[in-house]
Amino acid sequence: MRIVDRKTFLTLPAGTLFVKFPAQPIEGQGGVQIKAETVGDDFVSQDLLPWFEGCEDSTKWAEIYAGMTKGNASPPVDYNFTERDGLFDSSQLFMVWNIDDAERLVARLHKALFDQNPSGDYIYLNATVAPSDQFDLTPQTALASFTQTGSTPCLGNAAFTLSTGSDTRLGAVKICRVAAGAAFDPSTATLVGTKAVRPSSRYTITVGDTSRKNMLAKPPTLSTGWTLSHGKAFHAAGSASNLVWPGLAITPGATYRYGFFVDSISGAGAAHRVALSGGGGVISVSLPDTGQKLGTLVAKSNTGFVIEGNSTTESQIDNAVLYEQTAACVPQGIWDYYAVPVGVEEAPFGPVTVIIH
Repeated sequence: MRIVDRKTFLTLPAGTLFVKFPAQPIEGQGGVQIKAETVGDDFVSQDLLPWFEGCEDSTKWAEIYAGMTKGNASPPVDYNFTERDGLFDSSQLFMVWNIDDAERLVARLHKALFDQNPSGDYIYLNATVAPSDQFDLTPQTALASFTQTGSTPCLGNAAFTLSTGSDTRLGAVKICRVAAGAAFDPSTATLVGTKAVRPSSRYTITVGDTSRKNMLAKPPTLSTGWTLSHGKAFHAAGSASNLVWPGLAITPGATYRYGFFVDSISGAGAAHRVALSGGGGVISVSLPDTGQKLGTLVAKSNTGFVIEGNSTTESQIDNAVLYEQTAACVPQGIWDYYAVPVGVEEAPFGPVTVIIH
């Protein structure tokens, strides 16, 4: 909002929402008004304090008010009644709504309508109201979308795109997570961040450490029984053998996260294991079955990484990753993320399921 003098006020366009300054209306100064056209050194306006259809003068106006005090309903409010100001006070100041302020007021009035009648079943019966004069009474929403973005696999971080709706009450969104498939309760879920937002806007939100790189980006060395095709590694039964990534810069004492996906596996007792090799092997537990494999290994004086298939294993794997874990990394696992609007009674958006390697 802003306060302008009378000279400036007369230059403002029709439709300007205003109240005569001071902001608290007092007798003789009126309440909130809508400016219409400027007429010479005067202007026309509509006072939003109720005037009624068919009310020709102040006497009739007083009669209607007296009837309402006795429980009578008033005639329809007339929002097209204007009159000249006629005061010509050059010292008068005006507090003027900016467009953004007026839009917020309209939004608040819309909410009041829906609070009064939650069904939202509004029909305009007055044929004199043009379609262009009718407000869109579609209920406002706080959130429009919440989706995962960014590159995969997710190495200690997750990225999301958030779009807000038109609800002007929304000022922030909380990002929370729970274990994949778990029931979501915002009071007990893990809060991972809060984003200040504006209505009808789009945001990119990233949580975790974005500096991590996959140490297994180069093709591995193939031991007996392993082959590569179309980005996937195949192991044939008959010998226990390894996919090998040698010559890695591994820090003793650091924790390394690994991950790979088993597309298929067969054979009696078939399983994989992973290990940090060279300088004292650090080996995982046996990893049978299909699906996503995730885990950690604490390094010794190692120089490489291997994925082993045992002698009975016939399998297909892909998306192998290895990286050093940091304190900023999102916890490893499969998580459901939710976007929770703050200050608005609206259901969270989610779940968005993310695999953190």
